[in-house]
Amino acid sequence: PLSPIKGYAELISTKSAETELEDIRKYGAIILKNTAYAEELINDLKLTYQLKNEMLPIHNKVQNIVRFIKEIVIDFLNNPEYELRNIYFYSESENIEFSFDSILLKRAINNIIANALIHNNKDTVVQVSIRTESGIKIIIQDNGKGMKKEELDNLFIRYYRGENTTVKPEGS
Repeated sequence: PLSPIKGYAELISTKSAETELEDIRKYGAIILKNTAYAEELINDLKLTYQLKNEMLPIHNKVQNIVRFIKEIVIDFLNNPEYELRNIYFYSESENIEFSFDSILLKRAINNIIANALIHNNKDTVVQVSIRTESGIKIIIQDNGKGMKKEELDNLFIRYYRGENTTVKPEGS
């Protein structure tokens, strides 16, 4: 992400360039997008270091997990890229109080849902549900194409990414 940041910043800052205001705004948006992506990469690196060294600070707080996960689903549906996708939410109850770290759980849920949407056809149905049979179960399932055997075999190998990694950097 540093190359486009540097390139567009140079375009904007060059005195000889007769750049229109509209172009400057477009370049600025690209710079901001790539800066946010660089921040995500740095945060991923930090998280990897913390996990490896068992230093991960966990900040649990009692919250309504149903509302929390429902809001994640709504965020996906409000994203123009996914607004026409089939994402459904179900819970047996409207209020289930549970102690969890909202940042880490949101990251995990977002990764799983993003993978279901990115690596499947547009007509794939994603169902997110919460059940309370012997504890709290968060179930995310889809009717997509699934993973190849090689990808399943390597699923928990650090830094392994499946074949279809050119689509987007989101997900795991």
